Parts: sequence; structure tokens; C-alpha cells
Amino acid sequence: MKTLLRSLLVVGAVLALHSLATAANENPWATPPQQRDYLPSSLLFPDQSIPLRFFHDKHLAQEVDCTQCHENATTSVSSADQLIPVGAPGEAVCTTCHDFAGGAEADPPSACATCHANYEPAWKAGRKADDFHAVESAPAAMVLPKNHIKMNHKAHADAGVPCSACHGDLSKVQVATRENSLPVMNTCMDCHDGRRAPDTCRTCHETEPSGRLITSFEGGKLMPAGHFRNDAHDDAWLEKHASTAGNDDQYCANCHTEKYCLDCHTGVVKPFKVHPNNWVLTHPTHARRFDPTCSGCHRTQSFCVDCHKRSGVARASDYSTQTGKDELAWNTGTLGKFHPAGWVGDLKNGSARGMNHHGFQAQRNIRACAACHTEQTCVECHKSQINGGGLGINPHPPSFGKSMKCRSLRDTNARMCATCHVPVPECD
Repeated sequence: MKTLLRSLLVVGAVLALHSLATAANENPWATPPQQRDYLPSSLLFPDQSIPLRFFHDKHLAQEVDCTQCHENATTSVSSADQLIPVGAPGEAVCTTCHDFAGGAEADPPSACATCHANYEPAWKAGRKADDFHAVESAPAAMVLPKNHIKMNHKAHADAGVPCSACHGDLSKVQVATRENSLPVMNTCMDCHDGRRAPDTCRTCHETEPSGRLITSFEGGKLMPAGHFRNDAHDDAWLEKHASTAGNDDQYCANCHTEKYCLDCHTGVVKPFKVHPNNWVLTHPTHARRFDPTCSGCHRTQSFCVDCHKRSGVARASDYSTQTGKDELAWNTGTLGKFHPAGWVGDLKNGSARGMNHHGFQAQRNIRACAACHTEQTCVECHKSQINGGGLGINPHPPSFGKSMKCRSLRDTNARMCATCHVPVPECD
């Protein structure tokens, strides 16, 4: 029973490894990804299909040099070059050591299944078994899509950069894939620091004729992941991008034109993605704090007021000469309860001002009030009843008329007093 259980566990582990490797590169024999903080971009290195068995570790253990198989690696100047010995005449590189005529008995093994797992060739009539291209159906071919970076292998080889500097320790790798052997950006930046090698983005990334980086690919849009410069283009990027752009606007210019920025910062129509979902219901909390970022994009006397009028949370009398008592600020039926309870107070009973009273908010930040209301809104309540036509609600503290504050304001600008007082009284 214990033996059966142990066998099941082993089988389960093998199947798990098979599943992981197959999902990553369609090769159950591939070595799992090396321990790295992140993997190469699937946009720069599109998905590969490598249906082969191969053992870099065994070849390196036999002191087989990299260039013995990858003959063109030291002379290649383009990432489009095919550096892997696949198909004819590439397989001729393999025949240097593998005698296909010897098949499974050869040393090293040379049967088709040695590299092409579970493949049994069916030879064409009249063709010899050692003619490995004379088969009825060929094994599954490798698919290695063109990558989207610039890579000059020759320049690196001439500078004495070893293969392992970019591709890692292949003595622990069997089939080399995107996940376990291709370099990530952090690897490149070890040398491309602006001193030993250029650190501009276009050094490695493909560019448009304008010089800006190509960011749109068949699999999606290439965007920084945040490994450098705190530049992750995630959901929080709209809020935090100012600091990154402020530190180096030319870094942003690698991908974006100035018009791209201006369309958002000075454009009439703003993108909906600036605000989170349900923003219409939650924005009053930010607006009441007089968040200056609101006025950075919106004109309060047009954008905000127009929306509030359409939504029924602003009085028509605030924006016209037609005034009626049914439209006063405490008429919550007209306002749609835009302001909290206790905003105006109990005028009939003269109760004390509560914590929500508008007077506190007006004294703290009158600009927030002016975003929606004109001076006429205040005058309707606070203007003196005697010859003034208002309700005579005194906004001043007790004994204000005898204070130096009253005298100073009157001497500085008596017109301000005349807004509510007709005629302007003498300070007593």
C-alpha cells in the first residue's frame, strides 16, 4: 500500500511538472522558469512552440561550446536572424555528433525519438531509413515568432560578453525557452547604464520613423510594468504619473507625444478613465475638501454648474434674476437634498447652528460655495429687511458692530457692507 501511494505521489509530481511546462511553452521537457522577479514580456517575445527534447545541461557537461551548435551567434547583427539549428540544413549541426544511421544504438543516441518525443517515422517507399528527410509525415515543427527587440549578438560577442550574462546558467537548463533563458530588462540594465553602454529605450526597443517606441503589437499594448522609475501603467497611474513625468518628461516622450498629454490636460473632453466607477455619486466628498485637482480640469462656473442644473441639485434663481421663495436654499425638494441636514438651520425657531451649518463651511472655504452660488444667494437671506428686501438674518457674531473688525472692513471697502445694509450704518 505504501509503495502504491509513493508511486502515485511520484506520478502526480511528474504530471504537475508536465502541465506547468506544457502551459508555458508546449514542451513537457522544458526546464521550469528560473527564479526571477518577473519574466520576459510576451509582447516582445511572442509565444513559442518547441515540441523537442533537448538537454543543454548534458551538452555543456560534455564541454560542447555554445557556438558549436549556434554557429551564427557571434556574427548575427539582427534579432530576426535564426540562430537555432532547426530543419535542413540546420540538422547538419546535430549530425556532427549524432549518427542518425545508428539510431537508438548510436552513442550518443540518434533515433528520431531522441529529440522528437513519441515520434515514429514512416519512411517513403524506396527510401532508406537513414534518410531522415524521406518520411511520410514530418514531426511537429518548432514555431519561433519574430521577437520585437533589437539585438546585435556580434557587438556583444566582440565586447567579450559571455552567453551566460544574458541567457543565464544553461548548465541547469534542458530546453531553453522564453521563460527560463531569455533576458529580462533588468538583465540588460546591468550593462546599459548610460556609462558602459547606452541606456536609451530605443537602443533595444523597436521604434517608429518618428523615433518613438512601437507599443502596439498583435497581442496587445506594451506598457511599463513598474520595474523602473515607479512607472507601472496600472489603475493608479493617472494619480501618480505626475511625479514620474516631473522628474524626467523626456522619459515619457519615448512613447508619448506632447499632444497626447495636452488632449487630457487642456482638452475640452476628458477621458472617462480619469475617475473611478460611481464617481458621480462619490465626488462631492472630494469637491467639498476643495481638492485643487478638480479645478485643474474643470471650470466650476460652467462644467459643475451646468451638470448640477441638469441634475436638479442647483437653484435656477442662482443663475437668473427670477427669484421666488419656493427656491430658497433650504428648499430640499428643489435642491434634491444636495446639502446635508441642518445646512441652513431652523429659521423659525432660531435654533443654534449645528455641525452641518453652512456658515462654518462658508467661513472655512468660501470658494467652495462660489463654485455653485452667486452673491445673490447669500443676499436673499442675509440682506437687511429695512429697505433691503431680505430676511435680515444676521451672519455676524454678537457685538460685531462695535468691533475693530467691523470698522476696519467698513473703512477698507464700504461697498461690501452695502451689499446687505441699506443704507450703510455707522459702526457703533
